Amino acid sequence: SNKASSLHSHYLVLLRLYTMFPLRMTLGESRLRHALLEASYDYHRPWLEWRCPLDGQVSEMLCNITTSPHQRLCQSTIDIAKHHPLILIRQLSLLKKRLIEDGSGVDSENKSLIKRGRIQGRQFEGDTIARVGSRDVKVSIILWGYSFSEPVWTSVLDVLMSLPAEVAFTCGWKAGLNEVLEVYLKLLYTHIKILHMESNIERICEKFTILLSSFASCKSNDFQDWASEKVFGWGAIGKLIECCGIGHLLAANEVSQQKPLDGNK
Repeated sequence: SNKASSLHSHYLVLLRLYTMFPLRMTLGESRLRHALLEASYDYHRPWLEWRCPLDGQVSEMLCNITTSPHQRLCQSTIDIAKHHPLILIRQLSLLKKRLIEDGSGVDSENKSLIKRGRIQGRQFEGDTIARVGSRDVKVSIILWGYSFSEPVWTSVLDVLMSLPAEVAFTCGWKAGLNEVLEVYLKLLYTHIKILHMESNIERICEKFTILLSSFASCKSNDFQDWASEKVFGWGAIGKLIECCGIGHLLAANEVSQQKPLDGNK
């Protein structure tokens, strides 16, 4: 136990050094990557509060990609996700905040984001008639997710899919990836089940399915546990996945868990 404790202490020191000097450490050594993953998973709470010299740069890139994504910016962010995934996942809470903001149709200063290029969803039943005083008026009900910028949501998925699975679904999960995925489920559910406008989110759904498939194949038990959880006000995650037309992932995952080991055939 003393040896294990000493090893974890060394891992923590390495994580501290990497966070302080991310560009001075070469991550080509598998043992170093393992140490950093172990430490960032076990000590994720204090680690996310440490300062990193790249935090400002990465957060600025993510703010830009969720405002006005373009190819060069997206590729630079994807490169960060591939080469320094631990640095990028420190900003997952920022990604969640920016996506919620985009889906609300207003920015942090409550200014409207309704602009050219945004997808505008409308109630399937059309406008609602409301009685105001002695006359009837038409009322358009606009809820979260009705309006969104498709390039923003697809670009964020491109970045998330560039994260190594061993990072995304371990310490990335601890850093808030699950909450980001839940925001995507809410958007898909809104357009498929509430607005009945599946065509609005075809590209997003395609990329999101690929990301979830990676999760299910990499961490099948964790995926099943996550699917059994609930999102406040929206219901069980598994039900949301089924409603979004990707319930086959749950079924395939259950089948893979039931397969016997070679020695038990």
